Parts: sequence; structure tokens; C-alpha cells
Amino acid sequence: MSVTQEQIRGLVTGVPDSFDLVPIIQLAASMRAVYLEDLTELNSMKRNQIELFIAAHFTVLAVHQGGLVRSVMGDAAETYREIHARESGLYATNWGQQAIALDASGTLASISTGSQRAEFRVI
Repeated sequence: MSVTQEQIRGLVTGVPDSFDLVPIIQLAASMRAVYLEDLTELNSMKRNQIELFIAAHFTVLAVHQGGLVRSVMGDAAETYREIHARESGLYATNWGQQAIALDASGTLASISTGSQRAEFRVI
């Protein structure tokens, strides 16, 4: 399955029509191929749903900087979710958390723990 822009816009509100979702769709498909495609714990329907939720996760990060938490109409005030170290990776949005919940293998949870380290060397 390939996630469509219409599916993402159906899940994530407030995505401008001019916002190009193709790179996000490609990223979600890539994550599915790398992390989920060969797992016997997941049938294709679950992999499709997880791919959609991963795309929605990255859309929320790109469009809403983490997601809308609170919106007030009178005197217009909006509050967006702040991303903390303990909410890294897919844990940072509700859609990412849903993708993790559907992954019976625990693979997505393990890559979202924030325990990965990077090392940079100046030569």
C-alpha cells in the first residue's frame, strides 16, 4: 500500500493544500520497508495502518511542530505540544504512539526510545 495525501489530510487537520506530503509519504514507506516488511508478527493490513500512522506522525511534526494540544476560539489562543527528550521518536505525537501500539513486534518502540547515540569526529 502506498499512503495517499488524501488519507493523511483526513487524519491530520490543518494541513495547507499547498503543503507537499510526497516526501513524508516516501519516508513512511521507507520506514515500513526497513523496519516492518519482514516481520511475521504483522499482517499486511496492520503494516498498512502503521505506515499511515507514521506518515501522519511526520506530518504533525512538519505542519504543527508537534501537534495542537489546546485551542480557544474567543480571543484566539492555541497551544502546541512541546517535544521533550522523554517523548522522542514516534512517542512525540499521538499518531506515532498509535503506530507503536499496533506494532506487536516492538520494533518501533525500540527505535523510538531515544537511546540511540551518534558520534561525530572532526578530522
